[in-house]
Amino acid sequence: FKNFTYKCDDVNFRLKFFSKYPVLIRYAQKDLEFWLSSSLEFLNFLSKDWSKIKLIFNIKSSDKLISIKPSGDTHNNGKSVVILTFYSGKKILYKPRKLAIDLCLQNFLYWFKSNNPKLKLKTFKVISSKNHGWGEFVEKKNTTKNNAFENFYYRLGSLIAILYSLK
Repeated sequence: FKNFTYKCDDVNFRLKFFSKYPVLIRYAQKDLEFWLSSSLEFLNFLSKDWSKIKLIFNIKSSDKLISIKPSGDTHNNGKSVVILTFYSGKKILYKPRKLAIDLCLQNFLYWFKSNNPKLKLKTFKVISSKNHGWGEFVEKKNTTKNNAFENFYYRLGSLIAILYSLK
């Protein structure tokens, strides 16, 4: 790879390469255009939604954004989920689609657990906009405690029963 990048410094090499692989160049150009467009769209939504994001996800003004990482594969002209990480360790997700169904489910689960406190269901915060949304990042946790497994499967069974009742 180092040799290739060194050769790319030479104009004649680049011209030969581009003429030999024109489809590769078109794909690279298209991917770059998609990346640029989706990145600008993400930054625009982040700026527009920032006050709501801080309020809903309880992000303090002093908590600096330290990382923006795409996650998963791309869809719909290069758009992908993005994980935002803050100095405090808090993370939120940007999703390039409406999250109305996610929001409705979380609101329903919150109502359900408020009326059935024994279930101890976990809910997470969601913001749904017209064509994008923001969600609380749920960390994967490993455990070796037996009661954690029991609680996990109890909550999973509860969720399955709730979802089945909505059918």
